Amino acid sequence: MFRIVTNSSLNSTFKARVVPQASHLNFTTTTSSANSSTTSAAVAAHAAKNFNFNSKRFNSPYQNNNNNNNNNSNNNNNHSNNNHSNNNNNNNNNNHSNNNNNNNQVSYNTQNHNNNNNRNNRSNRKKFYNNSSNNNNNFNNFIPNGRDNPWFHQLVAFEESVSQSSKASRFNSAFDPIFWNSIGKAMSLYRELSGTPDFGAERVSKLVYLLHTGLRQNRSQTLRLDKKPDFDSKSFHKDMSDFLCTSLREVSNDIIDNKISINEYGAMHLITSFKELVLYEEAISIWFSSRNSNSSSVFLDPRVVGVVLPIMYENGHSFENINKLFEQSKATIDYYHPNLAVGMIRTCLLANEINQALRLFEELCANAQQKRFGYLTETHLSFIGESNDLNVANTFFEKALNDEMPYKVDLQAPYIKKFMSNTWSQTKDFDKVLNIWIKCWGNYGINVNKGVSSSINDLFLSIFFENYANDSNIGFLKLKDIIRIYNNIKPVDEPFLNIIMTKCAIWDDSSIIESINDAYQIYGAEKTVVAYRVYLKTLGHSNVSEDHIFNAWNSLLQFADLTGATFIHNADWAALRDATIASKDYSKSRIETYCKIIKLYSVYCRDLRQFNMITEVNGTKHPGILPYLHNLNSLDVFGIKIPNFTNFKQLSS
Repeated sequence: MFRIVTNSSLNSTFKARVVPQASHLNFTTTTSSANSSTTSAAVAAHAAKNFNFNSKRFNSPYQNNNNNNNNNSNNNNNHSNNNHSNNNNNNNNNNHSNNNNNNNQVSYNTQNHNNNNNRNNRSNRKKFYNNSSNNNNNFNNFIPNGRDNPWFHQLVAFEESVSQSSKASRFNSAFDPIFWNSIGKAMSLYRELSGTPDFGAERVSKLVYLLHTGLRQNRSQTLRLDKKPDFDSKSFHKDMSDFLCTSLREVSNDIIDNKISINEYGAMHLITSFKELVLYEEAISIWFSSRNSNSSSVFLDPRVVGVVLPIMYENGHSFENINKLFEQSKATIDYYHPNLAVGMIRTCLLANEINQALRLFEELCANAQQKRFGYLTETHLSFIGESNDLNVANTFFEKALNDEMPYKVDLQAPYIKKFMSNTWSQTKDFDKVLNIWIKCWGNYGINVNKGVSSSINDLFLSIFFENYANDSNIGFLKLKDIIRIYNNIKPVDEPFLNIIMTKCAIWDDSSIIESINDAYQIYGAEKTVVAYRVYLKTLGHSNVSEDHIFNAWNSLLQFADLTGATFIHNADWAALRDATIASKDYSKSRIETYCKIIKLYSVYCRDLRQFNMITEVNGTKHPGILPYLHNLNSLDVFGIKIPNFTNFKQLSS
């Protein structure tokens, strides 16, 4: 068990995985809470007392409330004492085309007369996405009147499309044409079936879930392509992103126009989709407009409101109004829903309402189920990354590191980066940031995704170079220590050195650049073409000779040729540009170096479009090169040797 000790002597215990085991959470924080006698930390860990794996209570909170009388009585009080006077003011006629006024004030109509029906529907309904596993014969069971239904064939085809997409989504669907074809077909069938009697909330929600799945698959693949460009594939995924966004908007407008209805699962995925598209204002507008539709009560469901609360706060809505909305949504159900709690906790952290966030975390822990620790893990990470109270954030960080919680917390990169950023912005103490970084890598070890490691290292090194921007001597000594620390935890890798090489340009010191370039060999970090490009680019911040740049350029091309490249890539030309005509040491010598390379190596361009980019386009941005480009034939390149290439192909004239 562990005890949380606070300034107000509020102690509570929390049974952990290994029992008994004692540890202490000591918070000392200052907040603006009205209740000054209770520190934010004090409330924090009251979470502990009901977290008992052997308790019958543990099996009940989300499914069966019979054993949870205390919570039920509290909920009943919320229902009976909740002030619904605002309901009388909600008889406005705003529609989806006129929501600017609505966006300034939250509408709080709980429509309690629908609550009982909603609860009954939820309890009797299977989750909408479970039906997608049924085969073709079973689809008939979900269609009233079977083959006598005038929309029978379209309904069966729709269920088949959803089923195919659901199956494909389990197997790398970003590459599967069946997945994308099924989504397109499902959307076409939606347009045929929209408004028909048997295309109700369940099927609409299946479609929204499918579109949301497509959105996530598409984003995942796009991120991969960002690291390894494939222009044809990028074009396809851009088209798919536009299609998915347009489809989600179409469904949203039909809900607002009362052409269709949706259930709470579908509404949650709908709002989440717009959130993930970074269309925050649109997500809020859709929520407000839907509250004036026939699906009004659905959009007050805790699943949905839990998503929209933090978005509202980040987009200018007052914490007071958001807190009222939280209470209104909470009053629509007679059981504890974690979605709503997690959303409100995140909102409290954003608003620096630490006391309330910790009280809600206490409730979340008290109502947790052993098989549903995901909510606790997500919220724990939010306290690390989104709490402005560094004492609270650090305590949650340490507990995750030491594996002292009853649930497993994997330190996800976005939250660690926020924690480091918050620490730096509030303290400007680099050693504190360094301590977080070291502990984080001690936790990750060697088996960590390169994307994750690069993301964390990029932020950390940005803070490092910001701290030592004006002191390269002390900074470089510290940098050597950091590289050794990293190497003691895991072997120094190329992406780590690439980031250092890129950022060390701020020092404008050629000796440091060469030392870092030597580090690849010293630490056995195998170079890829990226390392050669980064080095060439960084020479734009170094006072080196023309020959030095030529050598770096030839080393890059020889490596690219050796690894199978058949032409000079855009990224190679971009590195050359940054080393010469876009360099800090912009001079006649650098201009001549660029133009000489154009004259000698442009035969290895991919196509004429690329040639135009490195001449005409760059000439527009850097007009100093135009006189040289216009006289390339007379430019002296005598004595410059081009390496013998094996795979490079010359551009046909």
